[in-house]
Amino acid sequence: MFKTKRSSPLAGPKASALSKCTPILVMLPPLLLAVALTALDSHVIIGSWHVYIRENLSAVSAAKQIVAGAMGALQASAVLAILFNFPTRTRLAHPTKAVKLDTLGLLSALSVPRMDWNLPKNHWLFVFIAIGVGHGPAALWASAITPLPTTHSVTRGSMMVPSFPEASEDHWDQFGQNRTFNITTCTVKRMPQTASFVTNCPIPYRQNALINTAREATAPDINPRNHSKLDNPVWIYQGRSYGAGSSVGISPPQDIPADLQLNNYSFEEIGYYASVQCHHISQPINLTLEYMMNQGSLGVFRLQGTLPKFKNSAHDPVIAWCGKRPGKDICDDPKGATMFAWFAATNDQAQHVVGIKATSWYEHDFDNIQCSVEFVPTVFTVSVDVRDRLINVTANDTATTDPDPTGLLVNNTVLSLEFLSKMSPSLYVSVLGDAFSYNLNTTTEAFPDMARPDAALRATEASFEAILDDILGIYGSGQISINNDTTVKRIQGSFDSYRIGKPLVHTLTLLLNLLIVSGILIEAFRTRFWRDLPKYDIMDLKSTVTAASFGGKDIARKIQQQTPKKWTADPGDRKLGEIEVCLRQDKINEPRIIPHHNGLLQDDGDGDDIEMDGPTAPFEPDPYEGAPSVWTPLGLHEE
Repeated sequence: MFKTKRSSPLAGPKASALSKCTPILVMLPPLLLAVALTALDSHVIIGSWHVYIRENLSAVSAAKQIVAGAMGALQASAVLAILFNFPTRTRLAHPTKAVKLDTLGLLSALSVPRMDWNLPKNHWLFVFIAIGVGHGPAALWASAITPLPTTHSVTRGSMMVPSFPEASEDHWDQFGQNRTFNITTCTVKRMPQTASFVTNCPIPYRQNALINTAREATAPDINPRNHSKLDNPVWIYQGRSYGAGSSVGISPPQDIPADLQLNNYSFEEIGYYASVQCHHISQPINLTLEYMMNQGSLGVFRLQGTLPKFKNSAHDPVIAWCGKRPGKDICDDPKGATMFAWFAATNDQAQHVVGIKATSWYEHDFDNIQCSVEFVPTVFTVSVDVRDRLINVTANDTATTDPDPTGLLVNNTVLSLEFLSKMSPSLYVSVLGDAFSYNLNTTTEAFPDMARPDAALRATEASFEAILDDILGIYGSGQISINNDTTVKRIQGSFDSYRIGKPLVHTLTLLLNLLIVSGILIEAFRTRFWRDLPKYDIMDLKSTVTAASFGGKDIARKIQQQTPKKWTADPGDRKLGEIEVCLRQDKINEPRIIPHHNGLLQDDGDGDDIEMDGPTAPFEPDPYEGAPSVWTPLGLHEE
């Protein structure tokens, strides 16, 4: 027996500073990636990368799962290291404490985490919670880096809009200086990509379409009406067109890269806001339907007369079947025919007016209606939905410049309205009167509480406004496709794109990373940078086997005492799980796992020395300084 200097059981090898820094180091990639995602919240992926993601969703999904799993594993390993691994190793090396094998199995399962069905059933809940928490970060990461389809608005590309310079009047003015119709100036151009055509003359080429426009000017459900674009019927206007957006469907957006998927776009266009105000004249207006000639039961009449403040007089022929009056062989009574006609004119003060004469079925509702028409230069916003092929035109502020300072475009629009009446006589019934009557019936259906005279005025206003909008749009399409008189407008395009995750998820991911890093730093400060952490790691199987072997036969004897029968290596053996073990290491002996209290010597001498039987005899420790006196699986220590 000899004396040796007192030594602490923890005087042996301790964990290196690098291994203690492992939780912080493994948190660097998740933290940096979370910071990058948060900084790029407003960034979107468009162009070729958008095409690649869209066409390779399976590969992108696989890459997302790999990255999310890796980031989640790094976070989980850092959290589990400071919550379970480090405290378990410190507790196992405590000079006066020990750990049951079942508890050691639980802490080992919590450190991975993994489900160990051989643990006591009252431990399963803790493992389930740890597994859920361990997989939570990966799920959050998967959401944070998932490419989400979205749209990105940016000013890119341009659109052609019509212009009406004085130099090109000869190409689109079919009325000339005499203000009479001249069809030789009209041009029709077939559109290869559509089943329709473009013309610079609303009349006669769009006569039937304009009459149908008047017929369907009001939607029965009060909502803005949807109507096809005349030169490309696959495009639909939602609400009034105001004559704007004529380039849509016949001239695609320019300067858009091929790999950009344009979803919708908008641009500004200066045009005319046409408004119509109608009222019933208590006294008959100075317009009459006068008899001209007769051929059997066919009567030819003429709309004649003038309107107040207008010099031009009407001289429009109207043909109708009519009944002969008693004692006469001719049909000369307008009241015996079904007729509907109007006269439209412009005076020297740039005022525009329309007067209606009607007989028979249409007389009660429409006869002696006079309407004033106003054209206000306005800036319109044309919004185009490329996918659904919808066009929405919104009137903004009054324009400071006139699209056509000469006034010729407005005058031609009014003349086109007048010639629509001249060119649309019909027998038995009036196609014009039938269209306006149909719209009146729709108006009374949409507004059942409105008196019929008021409904007739409202329906007439809507029909004329719809006709004028389409006439302006026809002139615009002709300028673009036939006369090539255009100006360029920049478009605000909305492109298909991908966004990496949502900003809220990025924020949550960053907060989680900061919380974990803060917890690691606080725990490092509280435990004085884990100063008593041994090198031995319970998760390393070779170290565990080696440390147990250096413990000699002590553990085997303990097992034989606890289990009289032959040990069958049953992992569910509860008696075996009750055995308490601890880690002992010093300057002489290797680190070893031994049963609790096994080999601890009693101090049988005075002074500072300990008697030992030999160089392998274990030590009785000094009161352990710095070891935790209270320990929990969550690593809560009190010095």
